[in-house]
Amino acid sequence: MDAANIQGPQRAQAGESQNSIVGDTVFEVGPGTGVLTMKLLASARKVIALDVDQAMLREVRNRAESLRLLRAEELDGAETFARRRSLDPNIVDPFGLHRAGITNLELLHGDVLTNDLPKAFDVCVANLPYQISSKFLFKLLHHLARSNRKDLNDKTNNSLTSRLSEESPRPWKRSVLMFQTEFVNRLLAEPGERKFNRLSMNARLFVEAEKICTVKGGSFIPQPQVESTVVRLTPRRVGTDVLAGTGIDFVEWDALTRMLFMRRRRTVHGTIRVRCIQRQLERHYMDWCTLHKELPRLSYFKEECRTLVGEVGPYAAYILDIDPLIAMLKRFHAFGIYLKKC
Repeated sequence: MDAANIQGPQRAQAGESQNSIVGDTVFEVGPGTGVLTMKLLASARKVIALDVDQAMLREVRNRAESLRLLRAEELDGAETFARRRSLDPNIVDPFGLHRAGITNLELLHGDVLTNDLPKAFDVCVANLPYQISSKFLFKLLHHLARSNRKDLNDKTNNSLTSRLSEESPRPWKRSVLMFQTEFVNRLLAEPGERKFNRLSMNARLFVEAEKICTVKGGSFIPQPQVESTVVRLTPRRVGTDVLAGTGIDFVEWDALTRMLFMRRRRTVHGTIRVRCIQRQLERHYMDWCTLHKELPRLSYFKEECRTLVGEVGPYAAYILDIDPLIAMLKRFHAFGIYLKKC
């Protein structure tokens, strides 16, 4: 929903976003005509705004210029642009910001789901179409997961982990997002609650989520039939990343939760008995055996999987918390089952 058509919620979001953003880079998704963007430009070191509508981005640029919120480098704009083009011949400048030497605003045209997130930003602010809320949030969490892996790699000295560290993004410090209230209730659900799902489980891995305020439908033009809620996501400290040091990465964890929450009220024992799940586990096991030149033990594979599931077997996925599932994945690893390409 266009931020320009919001009468009240941008004030709450802007106030929350402006807390301690001096010197920060802010990534804004869906700036609309720039109502929120102008408030961010007044405080942030830099704002990176992404929108699917190029006309909206041009409006943001014109609005920032008319309010004299754009900051330029000391060098002549043409000289700066020529210097950047010499470093990166693929650089494009559809809004004239590079050519003018503007340093505090970057405008990106594209779809947030199909484009990579910026590698370096401190705060994310987004007013999203509600139908992409889940996909965007998983993308934001995956960005944080890769960032956490970078911090682990930084503690080692070999060349491979150093290269991985250089390719990994920088962890963000805070996200202030507006979602449909029903979606937020699922996001904040605890294990055992009716709304607890894969989204809730994955969010618990990396962030602490806090509800900031509820926004009535009358705050929007045109008025929707649902309520919205602004939430703040704060990453857990890297040292407390529960996957750190377990040998499990987010890709494998996500595969596990996707498998278990296909039927969230089915027990784990019941889930692994499903034929397609059995074939999937067997395929991963065969890949591991081929890689390590081990003789597969397939005669009692189904019974072996039931044993590996252990104490979580009688419980449905929505009742379980993170630690028992990590322990289960470790037992799978010990047997030779990895839920990803070896």
